[in-house]
Amino acid sequence: MWTSKPHRREVAVDEDSDGEGLVAHFPAHASEPVAAMTFDPSGTLLLTACRLGHNFHVFRVMAHPVCSSQGALHHLYTLHRGDTTATVQDMCFTQDSRWVAVSTLRGTTHVFPVTPYGGKL
Repeated sequence: MWTSKPHRREVAVDEDSDGEGLVAHFPAHASEPVAAMTFDPSGTLLLTACRLGHNFHVFRVMAHPVCSSQGALHHLYTLHRGDTTATVQDMCFTQDSRWVAVSTLRGTTHVFPVTPYGGKL
């Protein structure tokens, strides 16, 4: 079963912010802006898509229970869709977070296996 995704929201991070409630601040794609992102049902895995729709990164987000600045983020996987540019339309995890589906405006959906704790697929 696939999770349904709530409506997309834009969040602005102010450089002068004191970081209250901030879990992690990091460049998800080094040379490109992030075009889409979604969390798994548990809120511990984050999937990001690059603007060109080629690469998707899976991160494990570990919030600190007391201090948000002490949270950790681990890159687990880079998933690759193809070499043609495509606009990502939707992304979602299965309920057990073992699969990721990415749909593009090209009319394709790509399904990737994911091991939530990292390691070989």
